[in-house]
Amino acid sequence: MKGKLVSTRNQQQRSISTTTAAARLSEVVSRYTLGLKQAYELKHGQEMDAATHSYPRTARLYLEWCLAEDQLPGWFSLETYWQPLSKYRQSALKKFMKWYERQAITRLLPDSIRDKAPAAYNRLALLYLSERSSLRGRRSRDTYTTALNQLFLYLDEQGFTFGLLGVKSFIDDMLHGTLLNSKGKPYATFTINSYLCAARDLARWILEKEGYIDGHQLGEEELKAVEGIEKVKVLPTGKQFYKDALSLEQREHLMAIIKDPEHAAMIALMVFLGLRTIEVTRLHAEDLNFRSLSLQVQRKGKHTKQQLKLFTNAVPYLQQYLAESGISRGPVFPGLNTRRVRYITTRYLELAGYKSSKVSAHSLRHTAAQIMLEKGFLPSQVQHQLGHSEYETTLYYTRKKEQELFFRDREVSV
Repeated sequence: MKGKLVSTRNQQQRSISTTTAAARLSEVVSRYTLGLKQAYELKHGQEMDAATHSYPRTARLYLEWCLAEDQLPGWFSLETYWQPLSKYRQSALKKFMKWYERQAITRLLPDSIRDKAPAAYNRLALLYLSERSSLRGRRSRDTYTTALNQLFLYLDEQGFTFGLLGVKSFIDDMLHGTLLNSKGKPYATFTINSYLCAARDLARWILEKEGYIDGHQLGEEELKAVEGIEKVKVLPTGKQFYKDALSLEQREHLMAIIKDPEHAAMIALMVFLGLRTIEVTRLHAEDLNFRSLSLQVQRKGKHTKQQLKLFTNAVPYLQQYLAESGISRGPVFPGLNTRRVRYITTRYLELAGYKSSKVSAHSLRHTAAQIMLEKGFLPSQVQHQLGHSEYETTLYYTRKKEQELFFRDREVSV
């Protein structure tokens, strides 16, 4: 089941493709100016007036400041930039930022940031990625695309078809260092497992379609080979903790330095309740029940919602934000995406002095889990709050705290 190389990227993927940051900046401003002109002429039936002509210049000055200060364009940096500006300039920048988000421009600076989603290597992978609704987040889709690209490139080079024999050979070569990553180093066990998960889900998708793919029916032997992939087990990682967590005192300090009500509410959902970044972006005002101290959350990769505890220390942050924003229905954070959640969280972690390679936005979930355990919650309750279908996953979050509690009391007898 080999496919021909797909050389074209998804045309809906928008990115700035020029070679320098300055050129990309000019391209962004030009696109924004053109959009303003078209919208103004459509609404008023005449050319853009002099006042509106100043909008692109205001946007350009802001983007130039981002380049000079090594800041990413976004609401967080905008709040810092516009403090001394007039209300008129601030209004113009709000209009620009809303346009900027709608364009999904994910790369302006620095040049090292990777923004383009990898193109699917062959038609089989392309069909799977376009139809697989469980791959909701962009990062998940990009990860699976990269994994399948590496797999099919290997299968083509080695003369395999997509089946158990080819996938096992692919995994073995990565595991034993025969196949190296882009840096010339052996693949980490965690990466190998993510590639294997992508292959297994592709096999599952083929079997769900009973082997009828793109007008072609697989033979009985081909289906058996695909069926075998599902049974390949992931490798033991040997890792205990992927991310560090904040202590109770560090959590209190982090929340104390956040003055923006929206940012405080967003981070409270993660650090107190253990929500994922994608779950924060999906939250609706109707999901919050302050009377019963509960909330409904649409989990990652799920279509239904699950009821969680709304801990009382998160309530003031949520109520203040909802009262000041006037939001009573619909999305709690309109226009919010996971990239912005991670960006804002990282900035506050840096401001608090906690940011490191092992402390990120995802660490806030670990923080919620470990503090729950420290306060006497059962591991099964932590599992439910975090939304883990497998208890083993919860152990990655709680094992460090369990060890700390175990060795805290030295004088014990059994």
